[in-house]
Amino acid sequence: MKQIKQVLTRYKSQYAAAKANEVTATQLDRLILVGALVDDEGQVWIKSKTVLIDCVTGKPRP
Repeated sequence: MKQIKQVLTRYKSQYAAAKANEVTATQLDRLILVGALVDDEGQVWIKSKTVLIDCVTGKPRP
């Protein structure tokens, strides 16, 4: 997977990237700020703030 910022370098501007990918410039900016990743199929992945807790140990899962 690659950082979304790296994937979008082929566009002249962030606005052009947003228009070409049919998302708003605001949404694209948010994805860049959170460090979204893009897989080989173009699917965007973002890290969740949700932490899963192991019900046995009571500690966050790795």
